[in-house]
Amino acid sequence: MDEPKYEWDWWLKQWNQALIERLDPDEYQYYEPTVIQAVHSNWLGNLGATQKQILSLEQRLKIHLPPSYRQFLIASNGFQQPGMLVPRLYRVEDVEWFRVRNQGTIDAWLNYGMPPAEEVKQADPDYFVQFFPFMLEISAKEASGSTRYLLNPKRVREDGEWEAYYYAHWIPGAERFDSFWHLMQREQSFLLDYVPKK
Repeated sequence: MDEPKYEWDWWLKQWNQALIERLDPDEYQYYEPTVIQAVHSNWLGNLGATQKQILSLEQRLKIHLPPSYRQFLIASNGFQQPGMLVPRLYRVEDVEWFRVRNQGTIDAWLNYGMPPAEEVKQADPDYFVQFFPFMLEISAKEASGSTRYLLNPKRVREDGEWEAYYYAHWIPGAERFDSFWHLMQREQSFLLDYVPKK
């Protein structure tokens, strides 16, 4: 199957404008300093990652990135304040397996008041917790909580897309999407529907 193509360049321009129109100057002290700098330059993204940078990331992680995420990095190597809670999508050099920085979170989910992982898997083959040790962390978490974006290489579609997660401890089971592209569409829809312009 051919790799799907995504219109990130066009989409990011629309997304960028919608975000900037909704970031509240009265709350700038709560945003990361890089967000404020980006707002003043009117662009929350970065220069796109090079093929060499992406290949280096794939070699480091020993995987092939899913198409929508790979194409996003080519359009913009990371992005500031992609939603109202997640402070930034990582640049290629910051992307890492979730377990590297969050083993305590994995242990808590797997062990605190829950049956062993194998029992969970047998009871519900789709239960997201069993995938925690394998997930890719592609964003920073919110400053005062746990919200972040994750990709799951254990759930791959025929077109190469990985299942994507909007993870927060307060969401039972996390929110799951067919791909990174679909997750970002949801973020944009939520922003446009519920966050007024400032």
